[in-house]
Amino acid sequence: MSSLIFETSKKRAFVATDTLAVALGGKPVRFTNKAIFLPHIRTIIAVTGFAGILTRWSLFINDHLSSRGIEHLNGLAPAALSSIWKAFIEDFPCLAGSMITTTVYHFGFSETEDFIRSFAYRSTSDFQSDPLPYGIALKPECDVPLTGDLKKVMESQRAIQGALPEDERLHIGGEIIVYDLREGGCLISTLDRFDDYDEMEIAMRK
Repeated sequence: MSSLIFETSKKRAFVATDTLAVALGGKPVRFTNKAIFLPHIRTIIAVTGFAGILTRWSLFINDHLSSRGIEHLNGLAPAALSSIWKAFIEDFPCLAGSMITTTVYHFGFSETEDFIRSFAYRSTSDFQSDPLPYGIALKPECDVPLTGDLKKVMESQRAIQGALPEDERLHIGGEIIVYDLREGGCLISTLDRFDDYDEMEIAMRK
């Protein structure tokens, strides 16, 4: 359950996420990373939906896959992610039959042609590879220009989601973390903090 905003071109991938994780009923439970950079394959991995998949997938890549880069990883990802997702549902039976889904995104430099490639893998399509075009995209929707202030974009997302029924709502909050991948490396930084950060942190302890 996340905000994900990204912009890609041949030589740059810019990714922004929030950090709030909630339980099924919407109660804040922790702040967490929703993206991670793997330097050895020059790839950012981001996840929307159930955030626990990010940890399992990044550890699986690091500990079990001999991947040369994002192109090679793309060939391995569908079967591996499908297996990880099925094991995840088995570990958390409360999710079985729920509307919970997850989408995994890869943004990285191709090991064959040295320009950015991006892919999405969705649980709703059994993690089939979906190559993404260059440009700007975001999840969920907002009603302010994407070229503007990222905090305002995410606050717009929060306002739209806040008007939805609880069982349809995505919860966005914590801090805004940005990943700026270029040929020289990836700069990771905290861009901003939402105004109710302290309130969310207190709610986590209750």
